[in-house]
Amino acid sequence: MWQCFTALALACCLPALAVAQQTRPQSMEPFFKANPTSAQDLAEQTRRFPLADREAMVFASIGVLQDMGFKVTGGERRFGLLVGEKTADVPGAGLTHAIGEAALITATVILSVAVGENLVMNLPEQVEQRIYVSLLVSAEPDSELTSVRISLDRDMVYDHGGIIPDHTELPLVYQEFFERLSRALYLEGEQW
Repeated sequence: MWQCFTALALACCLPALAVAQQTRPQSMEPFFKANPTSAQDLAEQTRRFPLADREAMVFASIGVLQDMGFKVTGGERRFGLLVGEKTADVPGAGLTHAIGEAALITATVILSVAVGENLVMNLPEQVEQRIYVSLLVSAEPDSELTSVRISLDRDMVYDHGGIIPDHTELPLVYQEFFERLSRALYLEGEQW
């Protein structure tokens, strides 16, 4: 009798303990740990230019983004903040995306074996990528320098409508942006 009561009590309490375990507050410490690549990312995403006119830098940045195919969709120019996006063809995807795609194919093969149908033939195809840009222009106090930081995010879009974020860094896009911005500022300086 005692054994039945103990088994019944455990059967009722274990789910409650599992729920309590899942809803226990998690530590916020991982969110505040420095990412070892964050300094490198910041250096890749930021440049300083010898121009004290922040507004001129914002307009030059808008021109460069538009030349690179981005559509400026928002932001606040007076604060030096711009956001935009562009749609592009799918190049060779990064390692993060390749791992995700390999996992998708593996899961599809396993599901095909379990169901008994060939589901591999119905795998989605990448049709485009969407690249989102955010840009911040800030004048450095007590100097003739203006700092420009650009940040990029990319989503891979599939033919069935699915979207998978690809967090692979795009160093060539950063490099191209800053090279074009340097040339634009040089040409504007020649016109003055």
